[in-house]
Amino acid sequence: MEDDACGSWKDGPCEKPALWSGAYIGIFAGGGSGNVDITDVYEYDSKDPIAKNSINSAFATAGVQIGYNVQRDNFVFGVEAGLGLMNLNGSVTDDDLRPDGSNWNEDAWGVRDDHDPISATYDFSGNLYGELTGRVGYTNGNELFYVKGGAAFVNANLDAHYSGNNYCTTHGYNSWCDNASNYSTFDFGKSDTLLGWTLGIGLEYALSNSLSLKAEYQHFDFGSISFDHNGTVQFHETTTTAISTLTGNVDADVTLDVVKVGLNYKLQD
Repeated sequence: MEDDACGSWKDGPCEKPALWSGAYIGIFAGGGSGNVDITDVYEYDSKDPIAKNSINSAFATAGVQIGYNVQRDNFVFGVEAGLGLMNLNGSVTDDDLRPDGSNWNEDAWGVRDDHDPISATYDFSGNLYGELTGRVGYTNGNELFYVKGGAAFVNANLDAHYSGNNYCTTHGYNSWCDNASNYSTFDFGKSDTLLGWTLGIGLEYALSNSLSLKAEYQHFDFGSISFDHNGTVQFHETTTTAISTLTGNVDADVTLDVVKVGLNYKLQD
């Protein structure tokens, strides 16, 4: 690949600039899968200590990046910042929320005394995300093999909707309560910016001194989004007020695996 910066042979010896050195900007697009592992430590009317569920969802992504490389012989060192959008959305419903693998316990009269029936639907979404990484690569000319790693963030939202048998139904007071057939419902949620880390590998190919194509795989670990919840629902008996209560903590660990392709334009030759 010729470099005009060297001019004519009449100008004498000329050392060509390193192909991969310099600042660049670019765009990328791709897709991936997200995994959200949810741990719900809760009590519904003083029972049901813990439950676990997972959300697995595919998504598309696109964004921009900017970076700077320094080439030393066959080695390339750089830093890169990226900002992207993704349409990560997923949900899971547990129709019989209870500890993993647990069974009903019954008293001598056949009444299930360790578990008040309640279901939960968890909805997770992620949109804006970004990263700041370092890159180390090896080139044999137009091809650059590299690894990268650094910090990352994502804007995320987690909602939890619960629906359970009310106090009257659970304790056999149907005929004594108003609206005894209604369920006790609770809604909680949280939006947060999660900070985490990312590691990836990639291959970039120089089409010219200014343009290059890249293909990349990255793993993101954003830690967890969590919130405490505390809610009550009242039902009226003939003589008093019956109350259903739900308290606890939801913690969701968020990881992503992303494959993307991109185009970079070097700002200087």
